[in-house]
Amino acid sequence: MKQIFFFLAFATLSFLASAQSADEVAIQKTLKASGTAIDKRDFNAFAACFVNSPDLYYQIAPKGGAEEIIYAKGFDNMTKMVGGYMKSLPPADNPKHTTLDYKVRVNGNSAYVTQGEIDEDLGKKESSRMFFVLEKNSSGDWKIASLIGNYYSENKAVEVK
Repeated sequence: MKQIFFFLAFATLSFLASAQSADEVAIQKTLKASGTAIDKRDFNAFAACFVNSPDLYYQIAPKGGAEEIIYAKGFDNMTKMVGGYMKSLPPADNPKHTTLDYKVRVNGNSAYVTQGEIDEDLGKKESSRMFFVLEKNSSGDWKIASLIGNYYSENKAVEVK
């Protein structure tokens, strides 16, 4: 009887661990797809990575962000904000992205991700801290429900430990 209990407990824990790992892989896929869409200046592919909801929240603080933030509430407003920005960008020139200290926390059908990024494109190098909230939809796909990005000068982020 003890052997059956331990087997069932082990099988259940193994299943839960693999389910979370699959979710983490799917979340990374969504985030990578959104970055690739920006590199390709493909707004439709970018928008497909987000929940189509009036509850979506999208905020960016450009370098010098203490002076200004830009945000949009709702999918339609995000598409106006980001769509206009993407149209103004010149074609990407072999962009390079480095992700730093990626952390994900999955809780059922929601998750959040924190990460640092160094992006190099068109002769510019930008550092940022990103915060994403994602939701798993009824099809099992992970979509971004909230994005907050803060851009800063290189080596100017301060982590409190």
